[in-house]
Amino acid sequence: MTIEITKQSAAYRLIHAAIHMHDSSEDVLATKVVAASALNILRELLRKRGETFDERVTKQLLWEAARGCLIGERKMGPEFRELDPIILDIAEQIRNGKVKSSDEIFVGGASLPISLQIIKSYNFLKHADRDPMALLSEETVDAEGAIMLAVYAFSMVFPAEMPSQQMIDYVASYGDSIKHHNPQGDDALW
Repeated sequence: MTIEITKQSAAYRLIHAAIHMHDSSEDVLATKVVAASALNILRELLRKRGETFDERVTKQLLWEAARGCLIGERKMGPEFRELDPIILDIAEQIRNGKVKSSDEIFVGGASLPISLQIIKSYNFLKHADRDPMALLSEETVDAEGAIMLAVYAFSMVFPAEMPSQQMIDYVASYGDSIKHHNPQGDDALW
């Protein structure tokens, strides 16, 4: 009997393996590579749909920041101050009913480099032949961030799937709040 693995099940299994590795205090680089492998699968599936992961996450961050602005809360750190005019504009559009979900935010292909640092160490290993003497600083190896982004990407690519209890527990323990994307426009916490 042949067991076939779908892209969805591969990503799911890799995320679970990365969470297990993290919780077992296994090597941080190995953990990050496993999580980044899942993220890479999911980024490619989004790209196949004509979207990029970073653009989708940028829209969600802008949506959350604009909603926070409407209730007087700052949702993004001072390193994103240059986005304030955009956030205020989106907040005004939300107030006027012109924007009802993060999907309706137009960023014109622009996005924050959300996954760049995660993919950097993944590519360091993948492209070893390009610069065999290259070094990677272990401080840049963010296994928790890679897992969080992989979980978030999974919810974006497969919004109808309920996350596993292991994913929910991981997000609750290590993340702020990750939103499960709902195509109808509401964003519900897991």
